[in-house]
Amino acid sequence: MARYVLFATLLLSSAAVIAADEGLHDIDIDRTDLSDPALNADLDKPKTLLPHSDVEPSSMMLQPVGESLPIGVPSYLLVSLANLGPKMFNVTKINGIVSDVKSGKALANFTRRMYGDPLGPREQRSFRYPFVPNKKLSPGEYQMTFSVFYANRDKEGFSTEVYSGKQVLVAGPPEKSELPLTDIAMAIALVLGLAIAYTSLAPLLSGAPKSTAPVDTRSAADPSQWLPAASSPKKKKSPAAKRT
Repeated sequence: MARYVLFATLLLSSAAVIAADEGLHDIDIDRTDLSDPALNADLDKPKTLLPHSDVEPSSMMLQPVGESLPIGVPSYLLVSLANLGPKMFNVTKINGIVSDVKSGKALANFTRRMYGDPLGPREQRSFRYPFVPNKKLSPGEYQMTFSVFYANRDKEGFSTEVYSGKQVLVAGPPEKSELPLTDIAMAIALVLGLAIAYTSLAPLLSGAPKSTAPVDTRSAADPSQWLPAASSPKKKKSPAAKRT
């Protein structure tokens, strides 16, 4: 009897194992190898930051020359941000790009400027963004786009476009030609050398100074030759000359 009970128990256990194994075959298990770099390519792509609904932007472009921007000369974009919500943000940076008007292709980037200024709840803050149009750009009309980047306390990033419009670039002022330092030093040395040469040769070129003393015509045999020459006596006017 005991053997019969043990045999029956083994049969029931085997049946349960077979049923469980058949049930596992019905489950769709994803065996995709996530170690494949091609499958993780999307994780490496930079995420597009979206604007936050509580941040309201406004901006104004300052043109140094009328309504145009000179190439190679600093221009300024004034940006104002208003935080309409109850949470604080931290403004991190502002940057911009220059694009072709027709194709929209990006042609040049403006240097980004880091800020790190807080934007508290119900607060408005202004920023000045300086930028210089690239000298490689030709004069003409371009599309310019500027964006501000900020984050909340949880370091969640956001980006808001603060300006997008067409601007005309004009040729900047001509650059001043500057001589190399070696050329300037050689020119100074040449001028100093000419000045020294002129100072040294000037007495020789002008000749020896002429003497105004009377020439001594006495012979060497004359004893008075060894005495100093007497100055010629002044002629006295005759009394007759005085009367007249």
